Amino acid sequence: MEPFWRSPVAMFAVPCVLAVVCYMNGLPGEFLHDDVYAIEMNRDVKGEGHLSQLVQNDFWGRSMRDARSHKSYRPLTVLSFRLDFLLSSGDPRWFHAVNIALHACVTALVVFVSMRVLKAAPTVSVMAAAHFAVHPIHTEAVSELFLDPSGYLNLGPSIANRDYQPNGLIGAPPAINIIISLTQPLSGAVCRNVLCPESHKSANVSSLRVSLCLCDISPGPFLNIFLSTLPVFVIFCICVHLYLQTCSMNGSTNHLRCFISCLQSVLQLLVLCVLLSTLMFMYLPALNLWLLVCPVTLSYDWSMGSVPLVTQIEDPRNIWTGLWYFVLLILARRSFQTKATANHKSDPGFVLVMSLLLLCVPFIPASNLFFKVGFVVAERVLYLPSIGFSLLVAQGLALLCGRVAGLKLPLTLTFLMLLLVLGARTVYRNQDWISRGSLFRSGVRTFPQNAKMHYNLANLLKDEGNKEEAEVHYRQAIRLNPEHPSYHLNLGTILANQSEAESCYQVALRLHPGHAGALINMASLWIDSGRLAAAIPLLNKALDIDPDHIEGLLVYGRALQLRGELQRAGHILQRATKIRPDWTRAHFCFANILQQMGDLEGALQEYMKVLDLDPRESVAMSNAARILVSLGNHGEAEPLLRRAMGVQPSCWDCLSVLATIYSNRSQFDQAVVTLGQASTLAPNETSIALKYVQALRQARQTDKAHQALQKLVSRVPQDLTVLIFAYNYSMEEGRLGDASQYIRDAVLVAEQTSRASLGRLYFEQAEVYRHFQDYDTALQYYQKSIREDQHHTEAIVNTGSIFYLKKNYGQAESYYLRALTLDPGHSQARQNLAKLRGLMTTPG
Repeated sequence: MEPFWRSPVAMFAVPCVLAVVCYMNGLPGEFLHDDVYAIEMNRDVKGEGHLSQLVQNDFWGRSMRDARSHKSYRPLTVLSFRLDFLLSSGDPRWFHAVNIALHACVTALVVFVSMRVLKAAPTVSVMAAAHFAVHPIHTEAVSELFLDPSGYLNLGPSIANRDYQPNGLIGAPPAINIIISLTQPLSGAVCRNVLCPESHKSANVSSLRVSLCLCDISPGPFLNIFLSTLPVFVIFCICVHLYLQTCSMNGSTNHLRCFISCLQSVLQLLVLCVLLSTLMFMYLPALNLWLLVCPVTLSYDWSMGSVPLVTQIEDPRNIWTGLWYFVLLILARRSFQTKATANHKSDPGFVLVMSLLLLCVPFIPASNLFFKVGFVVAERVLYLPSIGFSLLVAQGLALLCGRVAGLKLPLTLTFLMLLLVLGARTVYRNQDWISRGSLFRSGVRTFPQNAKMHYNLANLLKDEGNKEEAEVHYRQAIRLNPEHPSYHLNLGTILANQSEAESCYQVALRLHPGHAGALINMASLWIDSGRLAAAIPLLNKALDIDPDHIEGLLVYGRALQLRGELQRAGHILQRATKIRPDWTRAHFCFANILQQMGDLEGALQEYMKVLDLDPRESVAMSNAARILVSLGNHGEAEPLLRRAMGVQPSCWDCLSVLATIYSNRSQFDQAVVTLGQASTLAPNETSIALKYVQALRQARQTDKAHQALQKLVSRVPQDLTVLIFAYNYSMEEGRLGDASQYIRDAVLVAEQTSRASLGRLYFEQAEVYRHFQDYDTALQYYQKSIREDQHHTEAIVNTGSIFYLKKNYGQAESYYLRALTLDPGHSQARQNLAKLRGLMTTPG
């Protein structure tokens, strides 16, 4: 009986267990990078849309008819994500577990394909699968959830098709042959069109079939003729263009000489550019192969300067490029020579040929050879090529062990050590994919010269409230790439100095005049600085560029709100809630405007929508409770406030509203205790201090109320609201001396800061002097009040009364008549005038 480790079960189980163990520590990872948009924010995935929308929308949840659609159409992938979301309630750990399981399945397929299709030795198959399972180049494909490896499960039936004969799969039962024959075309079509998460992956899987038939199919004559004549045709077009351009620029003479001179300089430049471009183009596959050989430098993004351009022929990287291609050509030549002499597929030469094809052909769609794919290096595209690389490593070790008997043990130990090192690197790399912070910081560590890495980290730090460190990384991104408008734009959003922020927005608009975000941020800055009239045109321009820009709609609504156009502001904000029904801020702003318009029921509904989206939004709870108190619904308001304080124990505003409930219930002692707690949490909040004084008075703790008021006035002696409150409080308590002092202080403050309230304050000061029977001073302040507000009827009537007391009946009558002109129904003016005229007509 053979040992267990040589049994078929062990051959499949060991690599699969290695695949699971190496990626197990990635389970706690969050939704990162594109996962947020493809899964977490995708309404089709979350089940918020009808199932029929899956066939109408793209991979990211946007309608295929929308001009902004990505046009990536994979409804079955989205359906699988939707099922995962339903089963897990959106828990990213479930998605990670599914990806790890799929990676283990692909690892098992590597064993199957190696042994059953390529006829490799069992030891070679297991070694290749183990090497594939632990290789750290797969961390992006496995850890980034929207890169679901399920498309690679088509690998088995795709490759198995090579051994499918009219009599069936070699060595397989008839039932298996029937299933493969029926499902292989369907699985291939599904993989190419809907299952694979990225277009280049579907091309990878499809290209496997090409690679497996390369030895038997040669290019047609038409393709050869086309490829050979294409460069000649391009050069001919360039020459014709140059000649016509020269004729148009140099008049009617010396056309040929000018043309030849121009052509020489252009061709020299063209040759140099083509040479450097070719060297760079050839370097990229070599770099990808180096990542398979030595996966030390790994990054979630290789764009924008991560790979420096080859700008000189003397660049030492060109030597490495040539060396790589030389080795590759030698391997290919030896492999094909071996295959040509092989009599059966179990020969190692056949395995080497197929390994090279698996390494090279699946990479072609991602090589930018036939079409641009949007990236120069991406670790995820090496998922399939790494199978060929792992087979090369395993087959090479097997050949060495077979030819040199003494090397078997050292090479075996070396391979085990290699697996250990690769596995450790994978486990370590998984930690980078746990959170946004760890991922973006790893990018900065790997490529500190990449502006985008600093920009992404700065955005994260800004979201976390760490503006100082965010500013450092924004400025570093600008130093590395000063021509990117978004870098200047986001730097401006965190600068406290408005002039510096405005300068950043101006630079962003200079670089990109149609940047809607820069226009909106500039408008928001101008609104904050009081330049409302100048901000409106910017907002109109931004919304013309992007009518559905959610931030622009919110800022526009705020601008209209400040202009007093509440109805229009409400319509704008309501539209924002329809565009982004899942965004709490849109509902919050709409609720705020409805509350200001007096639509308390509508505002309450919007605040409840905010709480449905974010049950921990304490400000929405507080505002909703305030509305419930206004509507007299104390029973629902109190538990809502306690819930808010459970989320945010330091919510002094919640305590303030709760104290209002106690006061309305005549529970004044509880109101005092609650407001005392609020004052402790917000010692500088004057509104809480004023409510506390009022609560003490209602609880008949007048001495404490008086002391608290004096303490407040001494703390903020220039606060007009506090002084007016203290005056009214003192008048109600009959403390005329205190009231006189408070109103004098209030008048002095208002004369410096708020002349709009002077009319009323002069009137109140006159009232105090009238109580002291200082009629002359009272008359002066009544007249000052009238000068500030000529329609102040009470001041006019009281001025008439002072003249009446001073027996100046003519002046008294004129003031009474003036008051009645402003308010014909003023009863006090009528009574005083009637009394005056009765006195004037009485003889003696």
